[in-house]
Amino acid sequence: TMSDSPGGAAPLDTEDSAVQDFLQILEEHRKNCERQGKYVEAEIAKNRLDELRQHEENRRREAMRSRQIAERLGVEEAHMLEFQQFNALWDKRMAEFEQKSLDLEEAMKERHANELMEYIRQAQQEPLRKPKFSKELLNLRSIQQTLAKQKDYGGTSFVRCMVSIF
Repeated sequence: TMSDSPGGAAPLDTEDSAVQDFLQILEEHRKNCERQGKYVEAEIAKNRLDELRQHEENRRREAMRSRQIAERLGVEEAHMLEFQQFNALWDKRMAEFEQKSLDLEEAMKERHANELMEYIRQAQQEPLRKPKFSKELLNLRSIQQTLAKQKDYGGTSFVRCMVSIF
């Protein structure tokens, strides 16, 4: 606040002190007028005191409002700065995360390419293996040949369809 700062405290204190001194002097004058029976002058002093007190109260209220506005602006500014710092940190971390993701994806692609090349190399070095047919497939082919020898071509066609399914 302004009264906390070294530059703002002295003028306000001096001004407050001068106003308070003036109010005290005017109050003494009103009391003296009242004691001396100068009621019209006492009434004028009383009205002037009320007017000055009201003016002083308005001045203090306005000063407090100004301090509160300045304080609120300071808080808002600090909040905006904190928000900007958060966003900058967030953006930095997101960029780092995205870069790490790209690096990992690139490393995975490279590893997969190397594994594929190794698999192809090994497959080319090994001799070709004869396919191993299942027992059911071999049995169906035997039945197909037997039916063909017996000239049962309808049965042979049916068994051939079964073989093609396997």
